[in-house]
Amino acid sequence: MAHNGWVMNDDPLRNFADADSNVYLRRELIAWSDSIKLRYGTSYEASPFLWAYMRQYVELVASIFHGIRLDNCHSTPLHVAEYLIDAARAVRPELLVVAELFTNSDAKDNVFVNHLGINVLIREAQQAWNSHEQGRLLFRYGGKPVGAFENTTPPAVADALFFDQTHDNPSPLEKRCVKDVLPTAALVSFGACAVGSNRGYDDIVPHHIHVVKESRLYTSFSQNPKSAGEVNFDSGIFLARRTLNKIHFKLGQGGYSETYIDQLDDDVVSITRSNPLTRESMVLVAYTAFNSSLSEFKRASYSIRAVEIQGEIQNIVFEGRLLPKETKFEENETFLTGIECNLEWQEDVSIDKSQFVNVLKGNRYNQIQFVNFQPGDVVAFRVRPFHSTIIALQNLSSFLHSNDMLETVSKLSLVTLNYIIFRCKEEEGGVYAIPNHGELVYAGLQGIASVLETVSLNNELGHPICCNLRDGRWLMDYIVLRLLAREDTKELGEYIQKLFHNVAELPNYLVPTYFEQCFRKVYNLCVTHALSVMGCERRGEFFNLLAITSLQFMGIAEGGYLPAAGDEFSFIVDGNPFIAHSMAAGLPHFSTGYMRNWGRDTFIALPGLLLLTRRYVEAKHYILSYASVLRHGLIPNLMNQGNCRYNCRDATWWWLYSIVKYLELVPDGSRILDERVKMSGQVYKLQDIIHLSIQTHFEGIKFREENAGTKIDAHMKDV
Repeated sequence: MAHNGWVMNDDPLRNFADADSNVYLRRELIAWSDSIKLRYGTSYEASPFLWAYMRQYVELVASIFHGIRLDNCHSTPLHVAEYLIDAARAVRPELLVVAELFTNSDAKDNVFVNHLGINVLIREAQQAWNSHEQGRLLFRYGGKPVGAFENTTPPAVADALFFDQTHDNPSPLEKRCVKDVLPTAALVSFGACAVGSNRGYDDIVPHHIHVVKESRLYTSFSQNPKSAGEVNFDSGIFLARRTLNKIHFKLGQGGYSETYIDQLDDDVVSITRSNPLTRESMVLVAYTAFNSSLSEFKRASYSIRAVEIQGEIQNIVFEGRLLPKETKFEENETFLTGIECNLEWQEDVSIDKSQFVNVLKGNRYNQIQFVNFQPGDVVAFRVRPFHSTIIALQNLSSFLHSNDMLETVSKLSLVTLNYIIFRCKEEEGGVYAIPNHGELVYAGLQGIASVLETVSLNNELGHPICCNLRDGRWLMDYIVLRLLAREDTKELGEYIQKLFHNVAELPNYLVPTYFEQCFRKVYNLCVTHALSVMGCERRGEFFNLLAITSLQFMGIAEGGYLPAAGDEFSFIVDGNPFIAHSMAAGLPHFSTGYMRNWGRDTFIALPGLLLLTRRYVEAKHYILSYASVLRHGLIPNLMNQGNCRYNCRDATWWWLYSIVKYLELVPDGSRILDERVKMSGQVYKLQDIIHLSIQTHFEGIKFREENAGTKIDAHMKDV
């Protein structure tokens, strides 16, 4: 027979009692003298009696209780625990499984959680070595942060049952200061997770209560105690605990699911619980006392950083402090008792009656200043949004749940949507730059969408784009002003301007999430409309992604105009008609000027970018436009407002291939052959130009570009 126990820095997935283990021989085990290690072996067949006996035991437990605790889960062989938990759940499928599990690794914790179906893991505030770490634990197990994005990935950390102190650990007075009992109890109660405590903590028992050897009982609770074995609300922190338990329940029941931790200084911690629907909040400020030297410490409260609340402070929910009496503690031989303290506690206090704080009111926020706030003190506020915030939230909710913007978006052409969604820096002449992040890839919505997609998915509220949104309206103004600058996007810009005005009315910590929700809806409406125009709504996600990608190449760029071949044109330059939009050969380097329009690239891409997306009119324009500048039997390789370079042979054949695909895919596509094209001062039908091109190739191409050689292209060679 051997003791069970714990091996420091060992692999919890390895059974330290296996035959190949030297843990016992090397005395590496931290032994638990009150328990033994059972040898289950690798399967049921290794010890049928033991497996059957333990199965019978857990089935009995599951038939009686709705939940069980796996003590020292990390020291139980995983295959054994899996077998027994399955047996328990066969008896009670909805069994709650709580586990004490410490592997020092989230990944290994998750192995146990996933294999055993653990609902919550036991965690303890006493594990924290200072208030920073305690705040980190509260945030880690406290659900979503305040102002969290809507569509986020599930947390990778298992849910916690968070204790201020568990039953089998040393008293907090042995590790910290007596004044820390109340602040830690309050902080844990404000955690957005399951919480727990034990009677010895509330009694302020100053010594370790041994779960095996201790034979004394706790005192009984009585409204009118008459003996040493009875206590009432004047004892320990019972009065505060009753209030904290009620608040924890109300916060959970009321949907206050978001948490924000603010470290005001080394010892003062603020925790905010917020309701993501109403945006009402409850804020707790606690002055922790980890160091025993703080028991007699007096501090000038003005040195504590003030708390700025972007909302209306309705009242003080509670405030209190714990003051130990100077009497010497003596253990009772019959009962477990704690040290004597005075709990100063008041609830539902108006701001002007507070002992700890003053409030300075402002237009955009209220400032909480601390007065006589000392180690061990706690104070909590109830906060509701300003009236302007409530109106803005209502307006935003109305937009997010309506389709009012659909009519505006439905008027947009695909060329206009190219401007709204895409356009690289070279096409636009500049893009928005996010401090500490860099320039966006696109000037349009896609530049922002690409960043927000991963930021919102991972809830990266500390990302530079979120900081930029909280700090000012610059990004929102950039989007709006860019759209207002053009007539075809002005109506959309005015709509978004009103939308963003409401976002700007919110507290700055809410701006990123509501900006993202509004932005995502606008972006999705534009993308959906583009897919609808291209006839791609029901052609599958992969096809849709390719279709939207095609949109980025088709737009208007300075100097990248195509000559108009017929009666349809956008404008006149030096007496010559041009169509404004064209196809970029590549982004960003082949998107403007003479580098934008390449004959070869255009007609390699045309069937996919224009014909499969049903952009038949643009496809016809491009075929006819390049036909108008055919010379020497060649389609130009480079073209800039009619100035062409005929330095490739295959562009002609890709042009001809695109015409064939046009005839195959476009309804009544053969009509294009009779389209009239002005070429070299004369008007031809397209079919005549096709014939001329092919005939010239049959006779042999004799054209040589002027100054052909290294003067034009360093890589050009005579052959």
